[in-house]
Formats: sequence, C-alpha cells, structure tokens
Amino acid sequence: MELNLILTSLYLGILTSISPCPLASNIAAISFISQEIIERKYIFFSSLLYTLGRCLTYILLSFLILKITINIPFVSMYLQIYMNKILSVLLIIVGLILIDIIKIPAIGLNFSQNPKEKIEKFGLFG
Repeated sequence: MELNLILTSLYLGILTSISPCPLASNIAAISFISQEIIERKYIFFSSLLYTLGRCLTYILLSFLILKITINIPFVSMYLQIYMNKILSVLLIIVGLILIDIIKIPAIGLNFSQNPKEKIEKFGLFG
C-alpha cells in the first residue's frame, strides 16, 4: 500500500511538473536564475537545484494529498466536487494580488535588499 502510494505520488509529481503552465514557469524561472551567472557550471547546478526542488515539492504535495484523501473518503468526494470552484476563486484572488489590484501590506518583512543583489551575494543557494 505504501509503495503504491509513493509511486502514485511520484507519477503525479512528474505529471504536474511537465504540464503546460508549470513548464512555462519553469523555463522562465531557469532563465531568470541563469540571467547574470557567467560560469556555465553554476547555471547548470542552479537550474538543477531549482528543478529538483520543484519536483520534490510536487511529489511531497501529491503524497500528502493522496494520504489524506485515501484515509478520508468524505474529503475526497468533497474535493472532487468543489475543488475547481475553490481553486478558481483562490487563483483569481492571487492574480489580483500579483497585479497589485489588491494590496497586502508587508508587515514585518524587510525587502531592503534587491533579489538580484541577494543572489549575487549568496551565490548558488541565493
């Protein structure tokens, strides 16, 4: 049972990472990461770390979702019926936040350092 769950999580993680929307954001993120790096080996390792991190995140999320939904059939049925509606509203709100129509104050966060400078300062693990 556990091996089946792990393999399903791995499959769903890989499937999600190559779907069209994440694929476009993966290309954009890797282009941004390698923008100012001069040495090719750092570009390769930075891109590899980003890709592995994203795949690992998808695998862990799918494992958690499968573990929860297998153990609780009611939650699984609820998600199958209402997840698209909940997710669509959530994505619209996040989109409005990203284009600054809805403004969220950055309480307690310090963005004094430019991300580009931070990456240059800390190198590969920015």
